[in-house]
Amino acid sequence: MDDVVMLSSDDEKPSSSQNSRPSVTVSSTAKKQAKMLDYYSSKTGGGTTKAKQATPSATVKTNSKSRKCPNESSTPNEETLNSKQPSTSQLGKVKDESDKKEQTLTPCIAPNTGIMKSPLPSEEIEEKAKNILKKVFGFSSFRNIHQRKAILAILKRDNDVYISFPTGAGKSLCYQLPALLYGGITIVVSPLIALIVDQVTALQQKGIRAVAINSKMTADEKRIVHEDLRQTIPTIKLLYITPEGASSDPIQRLLESLNKRNLLNYIVIDEAHCVTHWGHDFRPDYLRLRSLRKIAPQAFWIALTATAGNQAEDDIQKQLEMVKPRIFKTGTYRSNLYYDVQIKELIQGQTPEQHLIRFITRILFGKNDDVDLSEIKTFPGSGIIYCRTRDECEQMASVLAKLEMKALPYHAGLSNKVRDDVQDKWMRNELAAITATIAFGMGIDKPDVRFVIHWTCPSNMAAYYQESGRAGRDKKRSFCRIYHSKSDSGILKLLISRELGQIRNKSNISEKARDDQMKAITRGFEKMMGYIELPKCRHVAMAQFFSDNETKECKKNCDYCADPKKTSNLTDKFLTLSSTAQASTSRVMRNSAVDSDLYGGGKRGYKEDNDDIYGSFEDGKSRMEREQKEERCQLIASELAKRHKPNVNAERNNPSQSPTNEQASKLVGASMTRIPNVTITRRMGVLTTFETALKSNWLDEKHQLIPTAAKEMEWEIYSSSKYATNYNHKAASKHSEIQKKTKESVEFEWKPKERTSTVPPQVQDGFVTAAQMVA
Repeated sequence: MDDVVMLSSDDEKPSSSQNSRPSVTVSSTAKKQAKMLDYYSSKTGGGTTKAKQATPSATVKTNSKSRKCPNESSTPNEETLNSKQPSTSQLGKVKDESDKKEQTLTPCIAPNTGIMKSPLPSEEIEEKAKNILKKVFGFSSFRNIHQRKAILAILKRDNDVYISFPTGAGKSLCYQLPALLYGGITIVVSPLIALIVDQVTALQQKGIRAVAINSKMTADEKRIVHEDLRQTIPTIKLLYITPEGASSDPIQRLLESLNKRNLLNYIVIDEAHCVTHWGHDFRPDYLRLRSLRKIAPQAFWIALTATAGNQAEDDIQKQLEMVKPRIFKTGTYRSNLYYDVQIKELIQGQTPEQHLIRFITRILFGKNDDVDLSEIKTFPGSGIIYCRTRDECEQMASVLAKLEMKALPYHAGLSNKVRDDVQDKWMRNELAAITATIAFGMGIDKPDVRFVIHWTCPSNMAAYYQESGRAGRDKKRSFCRIYHSKSDSGILKLLISRELGQIRNKSNISEKARDDQMKAITRGFEKMMGYIELPKCRHVAMAQFFSDNETKECKKNCDYCADPKKTSNLTDKFLTLSSTAQASTSRVMRNSAVDSDLYGGGKRGYKEDNDDIYGSFEDGKSRMEREQKEERCQLIASELAKRHKPNVNAERNNPSQSPTNEQASKLVGASMTRIPNVTITRRMGVLTTFETALKSNWLDEKHQLIPTAAKEMEWEIYSSSKYATNYNHKAASKHSEIQKKTKESVEFEWKPKERTSTVPPQVQDGFVTAAQMVA
C-alpha cells in the first residue's frame, strides 16, 4: 500500500474545544410530525432564497442577508428556518422548536456551482478548512493530528483515502468538512437507516443541508430530493443512501447526472468493514458499490471503519477498487477506557443486578454509597447497558427501576415516539442508563457516556470493540464491563452455529466468500472467548485481534493489569464451573499460541496462524457440533437422574399437594395428578426447558409468544401421555426437535391450538431406550 500514515493514538493532547462541546439534544415532543423537506434554491449572484415545502402545513421563513466569509469569492445567503413541526421521516429527528426561536443556518458553505478542476494550494486549503471547522462545526481546532492530516489529504483531491480510527475519534468530520469546502454534492453510503437518521439530524442542526433517500420515504419525499438535485445549482450538500439504494436505477441515474454536471464531490463508504467477508458485519450489497466507479470514474472515494484488521483492510481496498489510497490508521488503545470482566456466579453477598447498580453509582458519584438515586433529576453523565434480546432489555430496565436506578429500555419493538422520548431523556442525562440491544448507539454523538456494560457476552471481538468504544468520547475516565456467566458460552455457540448455517445456505455469494466469512465469524467468536477466559491485558487482547502490534500492556487500565493475581484466580474459578468453558478456552489457547503474525512472524507466522485457526475450521465446526450433542446428553442424563431423587418421591407420594400461584398460572391443569410419577416440579422443569430452547430459536419479535407456546406444548404432551416414561420421552423428543431446528438455522414452527377438552386421550405406552433419546 502506498503512502501509509501510521499514527499513535496517544500522540496528541485532546482538543478542549471538541471534548467539551455540549451534547446534541434530540426531542420528539410534537404529537403530529409534519412530513416535510426544507430545500433552498440559492442563486450565486445574491438575491432572495425560496423554500420548497413538502406539505401545506409546513411554514418556512427565510431571511436573506449577504455576509462575506473569509477566502470565499461567492457564498450562499444566510437563511433562517422556523420549523415548529420538524420532519422526522427521512431527514431524521430535528430539535424541537417549542421555544419558538429561529434556527439560523451557518454561512461559509461553498455553493454547488461545480467542482474546481485543479485543487487549491495547500495553505489556502488549510485556511478554508479551519474557517469551516470553526464557523460551521464550532471547533477552534482539530480533534488531533490524525484527524487534521486525514482531512487535509481528502481536500487535496489527488487520491482515494482509507481511514481506520477507533470509535469516537472523529471519523465523520473527516468527510463532512471536505463536503462543504467544494461546490458539489457528497454521497454517503451507510448501512443502517437509524444511523443515517442520527447523522442527518446532527448536520441539520448545524445548518448543513443534508438529506437522505431510503426505503422508509414516500414517493413524494423522494421526488422532492430528486427535484432539488436536478436543479442547475442544487442546495443539498450531503446525500445519505443505503447500499441497497445505491444499486437502484433512480439513484444511479441521479449520480450519473451529477457526475456529468461536475457536481459529484466525494463518494463516502461509511462502516466500510461491511464490504469484506473478513469483517464482523458483512453485507453483500456493499460488494455492488464498486459499480459506482463506472458511473463516476473521476470521483474520489473515502472509506471509513473502526473495526478492520490487516486482512479486512486489504480486502476493503480491493473490493472498493481503491487505487493507491492514502491510508490513515491509529492504534486501538484508548487510555481513558477501563476494561474488566465480572463473572455473575462468583459475585458474593449481593445479586448481579445489585452489583451492577453499585458499580454505576460509584462511576457517577464516586464512593458515596449513600446517594438517593430516586431523588436525582439530572445525572453527571450516563451509560449504556447492552442486552442480547428485547425481553432482556425490558427485564433489566424493570429490575433497575425496582432498585431505584433510573433506566429505560430501547429496542426495535418500541414505537418511534417512545424510542425518541427515551433517547432524548438519555441525551439530557435524565436517565442513569439506557438498556438497549446492540443497534443502539451508532451515529449518536454523546461525549459523556461514562460506562458501557454488556449484560451478556458479545459474540464477536470486533463488535465488542465498536460497542464499548462509545464510552468516553470526551476523553474522560470511562468504564467498559462485561458480566459473563457459564451459560453464556453455550448460548453463544448456538447463536454462532445458527449464523454459520445461514451463511452456508447463502446462494448470492461465492463458495470462497462463504468460507472466508465463516472463518472470520469463528475466529471473532473464539477471540471473544479468549478475551473473557484468558488472564491477560484486555487492551492487548483487542489490539492483537486488529493486528495492532504497537499496543503494550496498559499497566492500570484493565482488571488484569490492575491486579493480575486476583483476575487469574477468578478466571480459574470460572473455568471450573463449566466444562464448556474449559473446552472453548483450550481452543483459544491453541490458536493464540501460534498467532505469530501479530508479533512479526512474517509470512511464516501468517501461514501458521492460518493453518491453526483457519485451516482447522472444519474441525472447529465438528467440535462445536460434538459439544452441542454432549450438552444434550448431559441434559437428558440430568433429567433421567431426577426420577430417582428422594424429594421427587416425596412429592409424588403427596397427591394432595396444591400448586403454587406461579405453577397454576404457567401450567395447564396444574392441579391434575393423572400420571403417576409426573409431579408439578417435573412438569415445570419441562416447561422451562421448552422456554429456554425457544428463546435460542425464535427472533426477538416472537419472544412474547414463548410462554404460551411452551405452556401449550407441555400440555399437549401431558394430556396425551398415560405413563411417566411416555411423558419423558415426548418431552425429550420435542426439546431435541427445537434444538435441531436451531442448529440448522431453521425456525421452529408452532401454531396455537384450540383446547376443547381437558380429558386426555388414552394412548399406549412404549419403551424408549436412552440411545433413542440421544439420537
